[in-house]
Amino acid sequence: MRVIAFENLMIAILAEDSDQQRQLALDMGGYIAPRAGATQHPLTVQASHHMMDLVDRADHFRAATFATKPYKSTPVFDEVTLPAGLRKEHRTKAGVWGVIQVLERRLRYRVIEPRSESILDPEHPGLIHPDQPHSVEPLGPMRMRVDFYASPPDVLQA
Repeated sequence: MRVIAFENLMIAILAEDSDQQRQLALDMGGYIAPRAGATQHPLTVQASHHMMDLVDRADHFRAATFATKPYKSTPVFDEVTLPAGLRKEHRTKAGVWGVIQVLERRLRYRVIEPRSESILDPEHPGLIHPDQPHSVEPLGPMRMRVDFYASPPDVLQA
């Protein structure tokens, strides 16, 4: 039972780690694998495969969790503290989805390509596709934040 508990703990930790940390774990698993021409010791081969399996299982857990829960959020901004970089054309990285959550009042959300514009409010969040150019504009006093996801979030586009 302790081994199962330890594995589950490692999966949870790996699921929350950065891509760089998970890649390091994969590299370590590859490093302990027997080199070409070396004697294939069953325990070494098994340990290597097991490390890689833990990372794979963590990735599956991470994908399921991040589809429903953001992995990162901006601070809450108002019409004064909203950074200039968000007011002009910008984009998320490849593979990163965003949801604009308006907490109070209204905000204009412009997608540059394909061109569209919508007014967001607390009942109508804005979905940001990966690497999609967009901008936001406060429409008077407002409060908002952006939540980031590793896979398409379960939210309806306004």
